[in-house]
Amino acid sequence: MRKILYSYSQILGLLKIFFYKIAYGKDLRMEGVPHIAHDATIRIRKGGRASLCSSSRLSSGCYLWVSEGAEFKIGENSTINVNCIISCREKILIGQNVMVGPSSTFYDCDHVYRTESDMSSAGYKTAPVIIGDNVWIGAQVSILKGVTIGNGSVIAAGSVVNKDIPANSIFYNKKDDVCKPKQ
Repeated sequence: MRKILYSYSQILGLLKIFFYKIAYGKDLRMEGVPHIAHDATIRIRKGGRASLCSSSRLSSGCYLWVSEGAEFKIGENSTINVNCIISCREKILIGQNVMVGPSSTFYDCDHVYRTESDMSSAGYKTAPVIIGDNVWIGAQVSILKGVTIGNGSVIAAGSVVNKDIPANSIFYNKKDDVCKPKQ
């Protein structure tokens, strides 16, 4: 029974790839055959570009958003695990053989929050996010704008990455518990 359900899910994923290729045309480039879960979502605004390489994977519940003029690329054999969110307004490049844990987020932008005008029309500050090859990103990691993670690095679960990580490093956020007595 599991084999039948798995095959059904693969067929739906292939149909989704076919649908996306028709819908986005040259804005969605596929090198080889990527794997897209039947309930993963890709949105590319006109003029945005996304590249999915051979054996790359967008798992169940993933959401990829590529804005006008933005560029997204995921390398060969890289996996974006379940329920991840990728918001690309400038450039997000993910290398080869990268593993991303569940519920992780990638943002190459921040809202402009110091504004005299309406917050919804204030715009964004952007900077590219570059992930090297053979990187392991744990569950519930947030990677923020302007970050480069070097080849062979490991990012611990729950980390917030807001600065560059050198190659072959282990990165984690040490959070001190705060417990104050009631007054």
